Amino acid sequence: YVGIGGKSLRTIKNIIVRNLVDSNTITQELIDSINDENRGVPLIDMQILDVAPQEYRVGNNFLIDPVGVFGNNIEGRFLNIIARDYVRDNIEKCFEEAKIQIADYFIAPIVLADVVLTNSEKRSGCALVDFGADTTTVSVYKNNLLRHLTVLPIGSSSITRDITTLQIEESEAEELKVNYGNALNDPAK
Repeated sequence: YVGIGGKSLRTIKNIIVRNLVDSNTITQELIDSINDENRGVPLIDMQILDVAPQEYRVGNNFLIDPVGVFGNNIEGRFLNIIARDYVRDNIEKCFEEAKIQIADYFIAPIVLADVVLTNSEKRSGCALVDFGADTTTVSVYKNNLLRHLTVLPIGSSSITRDITTLQIEESEAEELKVNYGNALNDPAK
C-alpha cells in the first residue's frame, strides 16, 4: 500500500449538472454517470487521484445519497483531490524497478485524518494541520466531509533555515528551535 502526499497535492471543486426530461426518480446509474463525468474532467498537467463527493442538490435540497428521490434536475458537487500527473507515474516506476507490486493507493492526509480525528470533530467542523519538515498539510472537515485540502511548501526546516540567517550553524539552529521554540502563545508571559 502506498500513501500519496507531497507539495503538488491539493483539491479543486467541480459541479456536474444534469437536467432530467421529466420529474424522475434518481437512480444509482444516474449517480454513477455523474461521478464518471466528474472523473473525466480534463486537467492540464494534473491528475485526479481521488474524489471526495460533497453532496447532491436536487431542487433546493442537499443530499448525501439522492437515490430514490424525485426531481427534474440534479447537481453533483465534488472535491477532486489532484496532484501533478507525474507523481503517481513516478511512484509506479519506482515500485516496478524494485519489483514490488502495489496493492492500492491512499491519500496520506485523508488516512491521517481518519486516524487522528473523531467522527464528532469531523461532523462539527475542524481543521487538521500536519506540520512536517518541508510541507504543512491542512485538511478541513465539516459535516463528516472533507471540504478542503492543501499542502503548503513550508515546514519546520524553513524555521531552521530562517534561524541560520543569523550566522548560526544549521545544527545549532535546529537545537535552538527544538529547545526554545514554542508555537503556543501564553498570555501571562
